[in-house]
Amino acid sequence: MVLPVTNQWQCLPTQVPLLDSNSKYVTYYEGTLPLILAAPHGGRLFPTSIPDRTAGNGTVTVTDAYTKDVVLAIAKKIRERTGESPHVVLLQLARTKVDVNREKSEASDSDAGQMVWQEYHNTIQYALEKVNQNHNAGLFIDIHGHGHPENWIELGYLLDNQTLQLSDEELDHSKAKSEASIQNLSKRYPDIMFSSFLRGNSSLGTRLASTHHLRTTPSKQEPNPSQIKKYFSGGYCTQAYGSRDSGDFDAIQIELPKPLRFSASGRDQVTTALCESLAWMLQTFYHVDMRAKM
Repeated sequence: MVLPVTNQWQCLPTQVPLLDSNSKYVTYYEGTLPLILAAPHGGRLFPTSIPDRTAGNGTVTVTDAYTKDVVLAIAKKIRERTGESPHVVLLQLARTKVDVNREKSEASDSDAGQMVWQEYHNTIQYALEKVNQNHNAGLFIDIHGHGHPENWIELGYLLDNQTLQLSDEELDHSKAKSEASIQNLSKRYPDIMFSSFLRGNSSLGTRLASTHHLRTTPSKQEPNPSQIKKYFSGGYCTQAYGSRDSGDFDAIQIELPKPLRFSASGRDQVTTALCESLAWMLQTFYHVDMRAKM
């Protein structure tokens, strides 16, 4: 059984290997909140013992730079603000070796790479089980980075660009809710329209845009990306750990632009915004007291 890092959480070092494990490739901090933060593409280890993934079939190997730093900073700010901690799962192995945001069969060309894939997802399952012991619902946040020229934050709910072109009324009366990674959230609050959770006043996007002035799609300010623009709607982890198919966990993929990752000031801005916005979500929709306790 993979054991969590618990005794070093307070000082929150950049990298701590899992206890009771020889792996150098997955880092886990156990939390107290029904919130899991993950960074699957921020790893910078390139061991020669694990072969590189071969090109083809849309293989992407670029590192989502600074996403591990972003996750750790969000976690630290939430703890400083509330005295409570999210669960954190980080992959330290480079994406050239394994892509844990894909199906296992597509993740790596080697048994060694697939073993790391399995360890990463076993760790997330462990975190899910810990949350389910104490909470009736939870939120999984998958942090990524993009290089699209709009430089906005892209939130992925497993709904494609074409679906997001629908009006709020069309969304609320379509099958979009049953295809979204936040289906359980919408079901738990039947008096709130699904479109409000997706891009209205009850959405993470609108909170980031209106309260923190960060350009975000989907939101009230940017209800959808233009049909001609690239947009990441969510990958394997959002599918596996969200509530589209079943379960009590909702999931959102967060794609951050380079200006909010590549500078210290940008990272401070976005991590402060996400700390406050995720705390707001937990307090409002997940029955967690997130008031400052410090």
